[in-house]
Amino acid sequence: MNDQKRKKFVLVDDSVNIPVIIEHLLKVHNLDGDLEYFENPEEALQYLQKKHCDLLFLDIDMPQMTGFDLLSRLDNPPYTVILTAYPLQYAEESYAFLDKGIIDYISKSSIFEKFERVKERFCSRSMSNAPMKNDDELLILVTEYPDKMTKLPISEILYFEQKDEYTYITTSTSYPQQYRVRQKIADIEKWLPADTFMTISKDVVIILDRIVSMKNEWVNMGKNKDGKDIFLKTVARKRSNLLRIIKENKKNSDEKH
Repeated sequence: MNDQKRKKFVLVDDSVNIPVIIEHLLKVHNLDGDLEYFENPEEALQYLQKKHCDLLFLDIDMPQMTGFDLLSRLDNPPYTVILTAYPLQYAEESYAFLDKGIIDYISKSSIFEKFERVKERFCSRSMSNAPMKNDDELLILVTEYPDKMTKLPISEILYFEQKDEYTYITTSTSYPQQYRVRQKIADIEKWLPADTFMTISKDVVIILDRIVSMKNEWVNMGKNKDGKDIFLKTVARKRSNLLRIIKENKKNSDEKH
């Protein structure tokens, strides 16, 4: 790593093999630093409340306290990698903690394959001091792959639509073009930059600068992967604001050119 200051890593896990594996992976991936290891989450909590930590590796399933309990008791959690032997069992609960500094969620069985991704995410954030959520990207946990966290550039997102317990995120260029997550739209809105989105109906939130046009109650959000226009219906009370925003966006675009 380019940063000459040695990093402080903390591992909280009650298994025998994981400390050896994490120490090995840190060395193999040239993440220079000191590793503090705790089997007891209560002791780890006391340490983390007083000491600095650059990256926390946190087991979820522990007898004295779950990893989620530990995170919830930290006022300012460090960047965190969730480790679990049961990704399907804990995936849903982890959604509530995506704004607590979590940068990855990994099944212990795939830790060797996923560690390069951990390094990439940690280095990009620590070297820029970027928060977990920022104006450039949204971190989501994809439902179909319980240990897969994906970074979606907000510039690629067209809109969010909630159906039952899932939110579907439609993008302009990503593949697949639509992602299914368990986060509620109300939670996702908290992570989006202010003044970049609008709720246009009960279950739909759009990214404002992705609007192409509007006619009557229909908002054109561009084209889908088949080249067909995407039209979304808006409620009446939102239409005047949307028309004003479209005019402002057009004016700003014309001024730039």
